[in-house]
Amino acid sequence: MQKKAESAPMRQILDRLQRSGEFEIVVFSDALILQRPTTEWPAVDCLISFFSAGFPLDKAVEYVDRVRPYLINDLRQQRLLLDRRAVYRRLRQVGIPVPRHVVADRDGFEPGVDPEGFAEGDDWVEATAPDGRIERIYKPFVEKPASGEDHNIHIYYPQASGGGVKLLFRKIANKSAMFDPDHDGKVRRDGSYLYESFLPTGGTDIKVYTVGPRYAHAEARRAPAVDGRVLRTAEGKELRFPVLLTPSEKEMARVVSLAFGQKVCGFDLLRSDRGRTYVCDVNGWRRASSMSSSRPSSLSSSFQHHRCYHRHRHRYHLHQKPNTPPTHAQLRQVVQKVSRGLFPCLAWHHAFGLGSR
Repeated sequence: MQKKAESAPMRQILDRLQRSGEFEIVVFSDALILQRPTTEWPAVDCLISFFSAGFPLDKAVEYVDRVRPYLINDLRQQRLLLDRRAVYRRLRQVGIPVPRHVVADRDGFEPGVDPEGFAEGDDWVEATAPDGRIERIYKPFVEKPASGEDHNIHIYYPQASGGGVKLLFRKIANKSAMFDPDHDGKVRRDGSYLYESFLPTGGTDIKVYTVGPRYAHAEARRAPAVDGRVLRTAEGKELRFPVLLTPSEKEMARVVSLAFGQKVCGFDLLRSDRGRTYVCDVNGWRRASSMSSSRPSSLSSSFQHHRCYHRHRHRYHLHQKPNTPPTHAQLRQVVQKVSRGLFPCLAWHHAFGLGSR
């Protein structure tokens, strides 16, 4: 975990914060996080803390409850991001379109045991829809594990188009998917899964990254479902293209950031060939792995703005014109390519002369 906090992109962000003269950076070591009680963790004014495999999320929440630092990303809400069922429920609650889907909930079941209402045919599955009714989803459909940490996603094709299953997985070299023409087409029964209608998107999917509710940056990439090949630049980075979001998509970005309490947030958009846009995945903090020299500055500037406004919001209220919110004048760009947040606790003591806890 500590290695992620000390990665080159993260150091760029933290170094800019430190050079501002307003922050003292404190990195919590793995030994401190895993082995020491939260009463021995340093008390800080502001905390960046994100889940990864092995990270004691409950322990971090205990620390936040005791110290009450300002949070860049809400820790309790990060539990939602670990369960795709919970993510879709929350998106529906706040009016964000998601693909039509049903859920086979096998939590607590032995492998191979089907929940009540589940059925499978040659070209369809039946399971529980969000409103509690049993509905049928026809192939092609996408099968997603309920766990947000499991990226082994399958796409099942109907017999009329030759059948077979496309297996999606985390990138390995230049591959992110493979097609199995000999697959029997039967769905997995070793856990809980979502089944959603496959939406044609013209061969691309869109990654959106927010920094607060009022800024979003979007990039398109070749969809893994096309042929599983990962296109790369001469530098070896995945080839992506900046895209402009529509006004409704910008509003989606704002709502997603607020609904999950994640100021730094990533999510996936599907622009369906049918003319509608859907959100199909939400992630919390994402680590910058490739960025221009200005982008870490943009992200750190946003952190400074959020923290300054939090501590001195009464001054904003006194000195700003009515109905004029704080601006993000320096926030022009955001991280270009990032992966799911894997950070230990990062924190800073604020240095506005108000003292630390």
